Amino acid sequence: MYFIGERCRESSVIAVAAEQGLDWKTVKDLEKQYMKEQLEVRPKLSPRVIGIDEISIKKGHDYRIIVSDLESGMPIWFGGKGRTEKDMNEFYKELGPEKCSGIEIAVMDMWKAFRNSAEKNIPQAAILFDKFHVVKHLNESGSPSIKYTNK
Repeated sequence: MYFIGERCRESSVIAVAAEQGLDWKTVKDLEKQYMKEQLEVRPKLSPRVIGIDEISIKKGHDYRIIVSDLESGMPIWFGGKGRTEKDMNEFYKELGPEKCSGIEIAVMDMWKAFRNSAEKNIPQAAILFDKFHVVKHLNESGSPSIKYTNK
């Protein structure tokens, strides 16, 4: 498990499976066990600045939410069964009220479910929308004077 987990840090599951002569599902299961063990042994975090985003699990609209501690640069939660407010509330429930009260900033896209959940669960936190989505909305508004730059 440890060897496969470490290899998957540097290569894809399919590449590791081919390299080791294993079925990709076996490698994926070993990688999951490795990741679970890594989460259990790491120190518990008390994030002050979090980043919230969703990732697509497979083609279509099958999403999971990922929350990162932006100061440590570490993902701290992966969950939900979609990207609804209820799914996002699971993170705050798992984190607990004491640690939620320590969150000062939440960075996210403009997804209403994330914003509503943050406003209810971490009302003291400033909500910052990521630059990409803000600029995208400004560009879509038709304003000729606003164009995206990467500065």
